[in-house]
Amino acid sequence: MTSFLSAPFELVWQLGRSARALAELPVALEQSLRETNALIAETRTHLTLLADQVQRMMEQLDKMATVADRLVDGTRAIAEIAQDAKLEMASTSEQIAAANRSLEQIVRLTEPIDRMSKKVVDRLLRVTGGRGSDDPA
Repeated sequence: MTSFLSAPFELVWQLGRSARALAELPVALEQSLRETNALIAETRTHLTLLADQVQRMMEQLDKMATVADRLVDGTRAIAEIAQDAKLEMASTSEQIAAANRSLEQIVRLTEPIDRMSKKVVDRLLRVTGGRGSDDPA
């Protein structure tokens, strides 16, 4: 007889826990969204820094190419300088390639985060009664 009476109380208690968990969900989603946005902002900062580095490397390559174009054929010393410039250009190209690989990795990492954050925002807005990103303003 006791289990027959305790079942409704257990059901009500479980419903209360479920309602509490649902009430806490928007806060958890908002925190997750804030953390995701912080990661995206940090990634954008890294991308900006990498883009600046690539730009500086390109400027260095342009300067090296200009110097190489101005070299005059002739002496052994000039040929050695040209060889050194080629090595510098190869090193810079490797740095650019490494920077490009880093940029590609960062983009691959941020795309799922961006998609997930949009989904979280839409779900959060639906749960809280706001408008989603697909709704006209």
